[in-house]
Amino acid sequence: EQNTVTILIPKEEKAIQILHQLKNKGYTKIEMRKAGQYCIQVYEQEFKKMYDTGMIQNISEDILDFYELKEVDRYTEELGLKLDLEEGIALFF
Repeated sequence: EQNTVTILIPKEEKAIQILHQLKNKGYTKIEMRKAGQYCIQVYEQEFKKMYDTGMIQNISEDILDFYELKEVDRYTEELGLKLDLEEGIALFF
């Protein structure tokens, strides 16, 4: 079993509003439940690459393993998340 990390995709206006609420007020069950429909799960290996390259950032200090995708153009509903690896290979989730 591999660990996963949750990443919020702030593309839609409602997702952006939820992101601002989480950043300003921190963790609440209601906001986390709302955020779920705008999130994806990535495996730890991909997470580390994304974090190291600045593609994602922590949303709030009081929420563990929950991040924001800063480069929202890397995600589409049709293809999912596009990761360009150092070898020049792209992975789609």
